[in-house]
Amino acid sequence: MWGRQGPGYVLRNLSSTVGNGRNVRVYQKVRQQPAERIERSEEDKMVQKLIYRYNRLLSNKSFRRDQGTFILSGLNALQACPVSSLKSIITCSDPENLVDEYARGFKGSVYQVSTGEFSQIGNEKNPSGVMAEAEQFPIIDIDPKSEFKSNEKYLGINGLREGANLGLLVRTAVALGWDGVVIVGNGNVDPFNIQVVRASSGSIWQTKFFRCQSFEDLPANFQILLAEVPEKAVESVALSQPLEGGPLLLVIGNEQNGHSLLPKRDYKTVSVET
Repeated sequence: MWGRQGPGYVLRNLSSTVGNGRNVRVYQKVRQQPAERIERSEEDKMVQKLIYRYNRLLSNKSFRRDQGTFILSGLNALQACPVSSLKSIITCSDPENLVDEYARGFKGSVYQVSTGEFSQIGNEKNPSGVMAEAEQFPIIDIDPKSEFKSNEKYLGINGLREGANLGLLVRTAVALGWDGVVIVGNGNVDPFNIQVVRASSGSIWQTKFFRCQSFEDLPANFQILLAEVPEKAVESVALSQPLEGGPLLLVIGNEQNGHSLLPKRDYKTVSVET
């Protein structure tokens, strides 16, 4: 029987390696002897350290940056993530089937724990019962000398704060076949935030990410379109239709206050039709 440690029980390590060189940690709930109840088992201490690390990566942007990793959640994200980027997996389901179906070729550590232990990670429900730590994908710095092709189109964010919104925008950019996402300025949500990862449904690994401190860091040939409400826009554009000119940057601002930065160069305000 699988379950969380309770009075009179301890999680015992049953095996350390399962097939193909993978390190699969399996814990079974077994009855504890009275003398053993005083202290946690070594396996349980290891699990608690792992849970602490995952929670810290989920909640602390500085820690994510220092470690160079982040947490992904759900089967879609696990399947989309390059196996070479995965560092560890934690699950309350069958680790063998999970790896074979969603992370084939992964040879790192897979930790199988009880649903009770798994529920201690993060603040939201995860019906898929799987999370993983992965290396951060690169974010490319832009400067005025950077080279972009004239037919390329990019989605930009400028003061966007909600992770779910960025995740959906990334999915949109990928679906439209655009060439990447540009993060303008410092007031944006962290692209490694768990809400971004979930809402993107794996799309974060299907595009490129760029960043610049201001619009003046973009090459001079960029055409900048700032998305606005219809009353403030000079014209409307339809995402379902090809946009002329390029390289082109369509920028989405803050959810409540609009754009936190304005270009000190030519730009156009547009309303966006879906």
